Formats: sequence, C-alpha cells, structure tokens
Amino acid sequence: MDENRIKELYEAEIDNSAPDFDKLWKKIDSNLTEKKASTPEISITPEKSRLNAVKTIAALAAGLALVAFVPSLFSSDRVSLEATAPSINPSADVNSAVDFVPSEDSVVMDEAANDSVYEEEASDSACEEEVSDSESESYETESVVINYEDLPFNSYSETILTCTGKPYGSEYFLEEDVLSSADYIVSAVVMDVYRKDDGSAICYELETSVSYPEKISETIIVESCSTHTMRRGREYLIPVAKTAEGYRTVYDNIPQIEFTADGGLVYYNGWTSLDDDYSQSIIYPERTVDDFFYDRMKFSYSGDYSALIEKFYDAKDL
Repeated sequence: MDENRIKELYEAEIDNSAPDFDKLWKKIDSNLTEKKASTPEISITPEKSRLNAVKTIAALAAGLALVAFVPSLFSSDRVSLEATAPSINPSADVNSAVDFVPSEDSVVMDEAANDSVYEEEASDSACEEEVSDSESESYETESVVINYEDLPFNSYSETILTCTGKPYGSEYFLEEDVLSSADYIVSAVVMDVYRKDDGSAICYELETSVSYPEKISETIIVESCSTHTMRRGREYLIPVAKTAEGYRTVYDNIPQIEFTADGGLVYYNGWTSLDDDYSQSIIYPERTVDDFFYDRMKFSYSGDYSALIEKFYDAKDL
C-alpha cells in the first residue's frame, strides 16, 4: 500500500466522521455578542471553514503516514544508524567536545606503552649516567697530579752536605751515553753519607741488593759531585763507573733513579726505557734556583726496570 492510497483512505474516513459544520457555526454565531463599532467584522463562511479544516486534517494525516513509512527505510537490509552514530545529549552544548571513554583493553595497552617508554627513558638515562660516570673517572685519573713529597719512602732523612767538585757527565743527558759509560748498575740502599776529605765529592756507602753484572761486592763506596744528593736509608738504582780510585757515579746532572717503599720508581724523563703504561709525570721539589726538574720527573707504579738492564747489556755487549 503506497502513500497516496493511505491518504485517500484517511480522507474518506475523515469525511464520514466529520461533524455537521453548518450547524456548529450557526450555534457559535448565535452566541456571539455584539462587537464594538470600531472593530471590523470578519466574515467567515461555513463552507470556507470546513474546507480549511479538511485541508489541515489531510496534512496531518500525510505527516502521520510519512512517519509510519520512514522506519521502513532502516530495515535489516540497510545500515543501522543507531549502530554507527554517536549518542549525543540534546541538552548538551553543541560547541562542546564529545567525551571519549576508552575501553579496558585500550587502557591496558596505553599503560603498557607508557611503561615501555618509561623503561626506555630510564635505560637511556642509566646509560648516560654510566657513560657520564666513566668519563668522569677517566678524567679524574688523568687529571690527578702526583706530588713527590706525597710518595711513601723508607726514610725521610735529609742530606745537607755539599761539595766543590764538578758534576760527572756532560751537560745534556742521553740514555745511551750514560749506559755505555757505566760499568755496573746497582740497586742499593744508602747506609751512610759523608764528604770526602778534600771536599771535592760526597761519599755514599751503599749496601747492594742486586748488581748488573753480578761482579760487584755487597758494600761499596761511591763518590758523587751531584747537587741532587741521595738520602740515607733510601734505595736507588745507580749506574756507576769503576776508576783507579774506586767507584763514582756516571751522571750527576739529574736525580738518581729512586725506589719508593711500595716498589715504584721515581726517575728523570730522559730514562725512556723505564716508561710503561703505569708511568706518569710528577711534581718534583726545587732545591736550588737552578733546579728545573719539578716538571721533568716521572713515577712508575710497576717499578719494572728490566728494559733498562737489557739496554745496558746491549750497550756493553754483555
């Protein structure tokens, strides 16, 4: 049944059940009071009123039919708007945003993603801190300056003796020349210090623990004219030469190689054969105005001098 048929049936029903408007209007007209003279009189005929009423009722019928027909457009063969359209509160402000309520699964996924991001950020932060700490430790190790006065020694005695003799050795230090001029290299402890009778040299009584080559006696007297005096009770590694008068130092223009109490070595940086991965520069005290060794001395933690002995043997063809 189409829309036009519905309208025809509805209009027919209206005509059959409509009241007699002629009688109705006559009854209304008889009850009207007399109007004022200034108010214009509107003439409405019963026929015209009836026609208007019929049109109004017909329009209402058409609207009702259309309302009944529209839901059929959204049957199971068509897409349901209810399933896709968001629910909007008619009383809400049309300019306001529609709130989105996340599902439980999406909340869990968001929390997991946030946790993952947090862990990555924490890991990156930890890596940065670890790299920052590593660089800081490396910088501190490289920047630490060792002071000679802070090193441990077996003795802290002072030698205040001076002499009038000219220091042995040339003005410039060459490791090869010193080794080739030496007859022995001894590792010994200074037992006593005194000045030669004529004042030309300082005499050191040494108790040798090791000598290279092993031909020297356990106790020897070694003369030196160095201003860099050795101290009683300390152990040194000394190149010595044998003369007709006895033993003397080979080179006096630098401090002698000195052992610390824990086995380290303090030495002039010209002794390149003593350099190793454990060597670094130290601050050395200035004892006279002509001392320039405060930035030319080094310290080796290892105390290994085997390379120097090998170089000595090569220079002497031993």
